[in-house]
Parts: sequence; C-alpha cells; structure tokens
Amino acid sequence: MSKERLRFEKILSLVQGASWAFALAGSVYLFLLFLPFGFLISLIFAFCSFLMGFFFVVLCEIAHIQIEKLQEIQKQTHLLERLNTPKDDIL
Repeated sequence: MSKERLRFEKILSLVQGASWAFALAGSVYLFLLFLPFGFLISLIFAFCSFLMGFFFVVLCEIAHIQIEKLQEIQKQTHLLERLNTPKDDIL
C-alpha cells in the first residue's frame, strides 16, 4: 500500500468522524435552538440537520468501501497473473 493511499484513508476517516460530530452536535444544537417555538418544529429541524451530516457520513463510507474493493481487485489480479504464467517461468 502506498503512502498516498494510506494518508488518504486517514484523512477520509477524519472527515467521516467530523461528519458524525456535525450530524450529532448540529441536531442537538438546532433542537435546543428551536425548542421555544415548539417541540415538533425543533424535532423537525434537528432531524433535517442530522440528515445533512449523515449524508456526508454515508459518502465517506462509500469511499471506504470503494478503496477496499480496489485493493481486493488488485490482489485478485496479481494472483490471477501468477496463475496464468507458464510453468517454466515459475520454476
């Protein structure tokens, strides 16, 4: 695994954690901010805020899955190339 890919995965994990924090803290903040206007309204705003943050969590998770899929495909390709070589080259 290259250093660039490892660095990208670390940054992606950081962004995913920040998205979770944004989703949870933002929803709590908006719930408390709109609570004087009514419980239902504050709940709706908190839910919308949570959905915005959760959208970015899902995007980061999809990126993680695609990276893992690419690594697995590269491993399989390497194994298939080794199997496809003639027996004379192996010995």
